[in-house]
Amino acid sequence: MAEKKYHNSSIDTMRAFGALAIVMLHVNACWRLNLNGVEAYYGMRTGRALCEAGLMLIGSRWAVPVFFMITGFLLLDPAKDIPLKKNLHYIERMLLVLLIFGYPMCLAERVFHEGVTGGAFAWAFGDLVTGNCWGHMWYLYSLVGIYLLLPLLRRFTATATEAEELWVLAVGALCISAAAACAKLGFALTDFGISNTLVGPFYALLGHFLGRSDWTGRIPKLLLYILLALSIAVTGAFEALGFARRDEYDGPCMPWILVFSACLFLLLMQSPSAERTGHHPLIRFLSKHSFCIYLLHPVMLNFLTKYLKIFPDILPAVVGELAFFGAALGFAIACSLVLHCIPGLKKLL
Repeated sequence: MAEKKYHNSSIDTMRAFGALAIVMLHVNACWRLNLNGVEAYYGMRTGRALCEAGLMLIGSRWAVPVFFMITGFLLLDPAKDIPLKKNLHYIERMLLVLLIFGYPMCLAERVFHEGVTGGAFAWAFGDLVTGNCWGHMWYLYSLVGIYLLLPLLRRFTATATEAEELWVLAVGALCISAAAACAKLGFALTDFGISNTLVGPFYALLGHFLGRSDWTGRIPKLLLYILLALSIAVTGAFEALGFARRDEYDGPCMPWILVFSACLFLLLMQSPSAERTGHHPLIRFLSKHSFCIYLLHPVMLNFLTKYLKIFPDILPAVVGELAFFGAALGFAIACSLVLHCIPGLKKLL
């Protein structure tokens, strides 16, 4: 999502719809905040709960994995020259974004819980350094990890055979799934962080592998659609049975989200309709502003839920979600348009 120089209309389509999916995912999270914890959310059997838990989560959890796959597809291409200076620029850019936007988020969280104190400014910086920022910012920390590992990843992809890459991906899939399962069972050394630290490099390598190998030419589209349907069914089953009580079971670490995201990436990369859709002015606009949409939409959602104490369920189902979705998306786009007029920030975004 952060690399914009390479033009591919299918990628524009994925970025645009991915940004919209992320906003909807976090609107869903807003509703959970108004309940007595996540357990209460998954214990509910109302139409609203089951709809949001099943359809909305599987309809949005693919976005960040696909963003990572786009990054790998673009940056791990052996034909693309990425000298060390350029790689350092990637790292510097993302660290500046974390500082400029992540620090105010950490500070706002401190002020919300503790009030305005002299120590809040220092503690907020500590939160930023340790990754204790708003939840969606883990994607940026993971991008920094990808950029740090980029020389090694590029060296590996330049020399590895297809079979060697496949073995590494298989081991990686087992590792992130095992880490997530252990966290669910309470055996992890840390909570959400271990598995998600591995997610970015894994999906980046997967994006390169799928893009390089032209797997859509080998796997029948019917099979890809069947795998998509099975992924949705598994997610729905876990939701209905009450097993998906933590993010590890519906997040990018889990096998069904991996399968869903990989199949969707393959289908969209080679889809003529995705290519045509990517030429639409609205899709190009959303793709251009996708990074800012991802980065800034939680500002509005946090303001509504934490400061105004307003939640989507004050309105009927669907209406409340669409209202919050429109408010968050509109706010993020407006901010993006303003920020893109500032020369220094325009280069960062």
